[in-house]
Amino acid sequence: LAVMLPLYLFAIVMVMTSMATFVGLYLPYRCTRQRVWLVMPTTNLVWSTLLSLLVNGSIVAVDYSFEEEIYDVINLVDHVIRLAVALAGLGMGFSMQIFLAHFVYVQEGASLRRFRRWLWIKMVGTPPA
Repeated sequence: LAVMLPLYLFAIVMVMTSMATFVGLYLPYRCTRQRVWLVMPTTNLVWSTLLSLLVNGSIVAVDYSFEEEIYDVINLVDHVIRLAVALAGLGMGFSMQIFLAHFVYVQEGASLRRFRRWLWIKMVGTPPA
């Protein structure tokens, strides 16, 4: 993706991917009864990817609309398809990483807090009695 886009557009796409991913992962949980039903959050991953693809696709389309250079239709369609696949892969990969980090924190939160306390005691020590 970094090769296909100019540097400024790549930076904008990365920032918007991170923002759209967080919104896409949170909104289905907030707007439905997933808390009550305890369903697997597969829909959250799909919505996160689709929202990221929609936001980034619209940003790229707006940027490309200001270009002066006219492509022939075959090269333009090929470029748009490659770009859409790259944007979808970026959105899916980022949403999976964020979801897995959240899942690890939820499942192993107590162990991580215990390890943090143990590490703090080993590094700093206990307060004097």
